[in-house]
Amino acid sequence: MIMKKIFSFILLLAGVTMVTSCGEDDATYTPVEPLEIVSNNVLFETAGGTGTITVKGSEALTASTAAQWLAVSVSGNTVTVTAQENPSLSGRSAQITLTAGGKTAKVTATQKGLAYGVTEGLNYEVDDMENVLEMNFSNSLPGTVTSLDEWIAATLEGTSLTLKVAENFDKKARFGKVVVKSSEYSDTITVLQRPMVFEVTESQLDGKDNKAQNFDVKILHSKKVSLSRDVDWIGAKWKNDSVLTVSIAANKEGLLRSGHLFVKSGNETEPIFIAQYNFLQEVASDYYTFWYFDAKANDWDGMLAVLNLEEQVMSLYPDENTMYSIPVALDQENNVLLAGPSTTFVSTYGPYFLYWVWMTASGSWSGVDKLYSVGEFVVEEDEEGNVYSSIYWGGQMDEENDIDAWAIMAATSEGLTEDNVAGFLVRYYFPQMEKYAAEPDGVRGKTAVKPSKSHKPLRAKGVKNLQNPKNLQYVLR
Repeated sequence: MIMKKIFSFILLLAGVTMVTSCGEDDATYTPVEPLEIVSNNVLFETAGGTGTITVKGSEALTASTAAQWLAVSVSGNTVTVTAQENPSLSGRSAQITLTAGGKTAKVTATQKGLAYGVTEGLNYEVDDMENVLEMNFSNSLPGTVTSLDEWIAATLEGTSLTLKVAENFDKKARFGKVVVKSSEYSDTITVLQRPMVFEVTESQLDGKDNKAQNFDVKILHSKKVSLSRDVDWIGAKWKNDSVLTVSIAANKEGLLRSGHLFVKSGNETEPIFIAQYNFLQEVASDYYTFWYFDAKANDWDGMLAVLNLEEQVMSLYPDENTMYSIPVALDQENNVLLAGPSTTFVSTYGPYFLYWVWMTASGSWSGVDKLYSVGEFVVEEDEEGNVYSSIYWGGQMDEENDIDAWAIMAATSEGLTEDNVAGFLVRYYFPQMEKYAAEPDGVRGKTAVKPSKSHKPLRAKGVKNLQNPKNLQYVLR
């Protein structure tokens, strides 16, 4: 009985095993069917836009994406995909997941990055004439262009950028900027325009006699030149494109006269001051202010000077009790005055013998006894239009050095040599003389007449490198 139950239990287990084995042999794996995509159009330009995805089937369709720049909506078996504008220079992509009736598909949407840039470069240099600059501005999004300077007109049509640079009528270069922008990106185009060419090589012409005369003046110009005058005895005509012949009529009155020829180009006007006079008549015996730079006071000072060409002498009056004389001769061939020569004896002063010598600005002095200081007579005009007659003293110390100063040197014995030099009595740097229009008050009786401190010589040039010569000191001061 017991054996029968055991056998029955074994049969039961065998049956279960057999049934189970039979079930595993009959099972098969069925994969999820993909969702069939009929068409898709999800490649977007930088500006964004709308695309579609169409699937096969009538089951309920859903669509989703994690990208914030995409929006999806479903209508039937069509998914509408909307892309926002891409402000980045880089492209981008994102997946869209579609599900219908247990079927799934993934579609990748792609958008192009921003195309941006001026392909021809950002820096330009042009001449003074009107210029047109054309360049390509890559801008896949709408762009703008703004000129920061009124002389540059900028236009943008699609990707074609045009800059119109106006003609420059000034003698100064100018620098302009144009800003191009697309989305959040911008660039600055710079334009350097060169100045117009306009140079008048002469600012003053001197007719040193009363005869009719002609002068050739070189004028460099890149634009049209016009001429005008303020007196009728001045004329001008072009000799060629760059040389102007200026003419002055004969001076029948014989008195000093002056006028202007105005040369205009663009916005610039260059005046040429023209004076006509009889040299001998103008420089003849007369009263002058003798200007000089005082190195000790570091300022300009002046004194009365009386020029007497008949006696060939000029007298300087530094104060009421002092007079220094110097020989002055007229060189009519070259229309200049000659003072000196160097080492001319002045006078004695106590135990000292005084002599005129010429100096450089650095303090070197000359003992050459045949060296003259040369005086150039000029008529010139100040900034307020006042006309002055002046004599500028200079000359050459040697081949390398100019005569920059007159000095009175003291010697311990007669005849100036390097061995008996005691020092300087006075030094007058950059001597120049300004003629009085009439006899000044106080001249009679040889009383010194000094100019106003507020007045300076017209050519009060910068004074540099003034030095006291080594081992030489002022004496008697």
